Amino acid sequence: MDYLTAWQNGIPMLRPERGEAEVPVCATSSDRQLVGLTLEGDEKAFEVIFDRYKRLVASIAGRYFQQPSQIEEIVQIAFAKAYFELAGFRGDSDLSLVSWLGKITTNTCLDVLRNQKRKPENLICELSETELETLMAFSEARGKDSEMLLIQRDLAEKLLSRKR
Repeated sequence: MDYLTAWQNGIPMLRPERGEAEVPVCATSSDRQLVGLTLEGDEKAFEVIFDRYKRLVASIAGRYFQQPSQIEEIVQIAFAKAYFELAGFRGDSDLSLVSWLGKITTNTCLDVLRNQKRKPENLICELSETELETLMAFSEARGKDSEMLLIQRDLAEKLLSRKR
């Protein structure tokens, strides 16, 4: 996309120097600029923030949870909280957004763990698919064996209880 077309469509682009490729402003913007653009209503700027830091947030969530579905849920909750609290972000240094998102993610993880502690029925299985299949096959085999053992025991009790 050339600079003129981008400008006509409202897509911010940096004019390239000779021999350089054109780069969207959001790709080279600092965190402060992206926060400012987001606060002004530019949703694309928040998408850039999300793309930059989703791995960081997921890695923090991965320290607290093992299930991918739980980690994805934490990522969604953390970024939703960050989006709605962005007006309160101060951004004093270049690493402020990283620290701020890390703190939000950690607090989100702790909140979810607290809620799970209050409601201990956790229906998420910690087993992998292969472990679950092996367990199910084993329990089915044991179920047949234990049923046969019960039948044999009942028969033995009946035979022994008969009076001679």
